Amino acid sequence: ETLKKAMDNSRKNRRDVVGKVLRAFGQRLVGVNIEAKIKGREKNLYSIHQKMLAKKLRFAEVMDIYGFRVIVNNIPACYAALGALHNLYHPKPGRFKDYIAIPKSNGYQSLHTTLVGPYGLPIEVQIRTREMDAVAEGGIAGHWIYKSGENTPDQAVLHMNRWMKNILDLQASSSNAIEFLEHVKVDLFPNEVYIVTPKGDILTLPKGATPIDFAYAVHTNIGHKTVAARINNVMMPLRTKLKTGDTVEIITSEHAKPNVAWLNFAVSSRARSAIRQYIKNLNRHDAVVLGENLLQKALSSLLPKDILLSDDLKEKYLADLNTKQTSFEEVLYNVGMGHTLPVHVAMHIAELAGQHFGSTVKLSPIKVNDQETGRIHFAECCHPIPGDTIRALLVKDKGMIIHRDTCQTLVKADPEEQLDAGWDSLRNQTYRTILNVKSEDAHGLLASMAQAISNSGADIESVDTPTKAQAGTEGFVEFKFTIKVKDLDQVNQIIHAMHANPNIRKVIRG
Repeated sequence: ETLKKAMDNSRKNRRDVVGKVLRAFGQRLVGVNIEAKIKGREKNLYSIHQKMLAKKLRFAEVMDIYGFRVIVNNIPACYAALGALHNLYHPKPGRFKDYIAIPKSNGYQSLHTTLVGPYGLPIEVQIRTREMDAVAEGGIAGHWIYKSGENTPDQAVLHMNRWMKNILDLQASSSNAIEFLEHVKVDLFPNEVYIVTPKGDILTLPKGATPIDFAYAVHTNIGHKTVAARINNVMMPLRTKLKTGDTVEIITSEHAKPNVAWLNFAVSSRARSAIRQYIKNLNRHDAVVLGENLLQKALSSLLPKDILLSDDLKEKYLADLNTKQTSFEEVLYNVGMGHTLPVHVAMHIAELAGQHFGSTVKLSPIKVNDQETGRIHFAECCHPIPGDTIRALLVKDKGMIIHRDTCQTLVKADPEEQLDAGWDSLRNQTYRTILNVKSEDAHGLLASMAQAISNSGADIESVDTPTKAQAGTEGFVEFKFTIKVKDLDQVNQIIHAMHANPNIRKVIRG
C-alpha cells in the first residue's frame, strides 16, 4: 500500500510517460534510418518491491520503474540505436552494460543503458537483435531458429554450446540431484564479474569469484595444478575476490593438486564440481589401494602365491556373492573403507580356490610409513609416533586408524577389526603428540620447558594451562604441550630434560 501511494504520487503531472518515450524513440530512430520494434512498460509493484529489498534501495533510487526494449535487425544497428538514444536523452553515468561484446555465461546478449527521460525520470533501455530477443524470451534453443540455414555458427552459439556442455559435465559429476542443483543455480542466477586473461581474452565469472574460479574457467587441469596467482601483476592470495577489469595470471606446478579448503572460497559451479570430483576420485583410489594391500596380506597365509587373486578367482567370488557387486574394484574399495573385513573376503576366496593351507588367517603386520595412502590415519586419542607399539583398527567409512597398543579405544573394539602393525621406511616426517606436565609454580618455568623441547629439535604447536580449579593443589600448575616430534626416542629425551628441573614433578604422554 505504501509503495502504491508512492507510485501514484510519482505519476501526478507525469501523464503517459511510456507513450511519450515510445513516440520520441520512434521519431529519433526513423530519423537516422534504423528499423526497430519498440516496447515499453511500467514495472509492476511487486517487481519494484523485490528490487528494493534485494539491493536495499529507497523508492527514489530505483532506476528502472520504466523499462523499454528496442529490437533491431543486426548488431551494428544495436550500437547505432544506442548512439541515437544517447543523443535524445542524457545517459546516466556508470549505468551502461555491453552484454553483446561480453555475453553473460548463459548466452544472454543485449545493450543495457539508463537514460534521464521526461520529467527527469530514469528509464532503463535494452537494445538487442531479434535473435537475441528470441533467446532472452524463449531460451537458448531460440538461436537455432535463426541459424538453421547457416553452416558456420557465430560466437554466441559457440559460447552457448560451451555453457550447455558445462551443465552436462556438472550433471555427470554430481553424485545426486541436490548437489547438481547447488552447482547449476550459480550459473542460472549470476551476478557477474568480467576478468581479463594475460592474452586479453575476457572470462565471465560469478560475483565473488577468486583466482581458483578463474583457473578452472580456463581449464580443469589448470585449476588442479594451481599454486599461486598474480592479480594486476601483483602476487595475491588464492582467496582474493576478483573485480571486473582485473587481469589474472595463474601460476601452476606439475606437483600441485586441489586442496579441499578451496571449497570454502570457490564460488563457480565449474570449480566446485571439479574440486569435489577430484577429491572423491582420490579418496576412492586410496581406499582401493589399501583394500588390495589388506586382502593380499590376508590371502598370503591361505593360498599359494601363483593363484593369489587370479582373474578366475575374482570372477568366482563376484558370482558367489549374495549381494551382487559390479566389479572387484568395488570389493577392494569396501575392504579399504572398512565396510567389509579383509579376513572374511580372504576366507571366502580361499574356499572357492579349493586349495589352501588351513582355516586360520595369519595376517602379516601392516607396515606404516610416511608414504602410506590417504586411508591410513593416526588416532587423535593416543597420538602414536614411531617407536610406539601399535595396532591398526578398521573403522567403517574412515579406513585404517593407527593406535598405540595401550589405547583404551582398542580395548573396547572388536578384535576381528584389529590388525598387527609396525613402523617401516620412515624419513623426515614429524608426528603430533601430547605431553602433560605437572610442576610447582616457579619463575621462568615455561621458558625452561620450552627450552628443553627446542633443544631436542622438536617443535611446539600449542600450550594449554588448566584453570586453578582444575590444577588441584595450590602452588602447583599443569601444562599441556602439543608438540611435533620424529619418534619415541626424541620424546624420551624431552621428558628426561624436563625432569632435570627440580620444580617439575611429573611428565607423561597424553
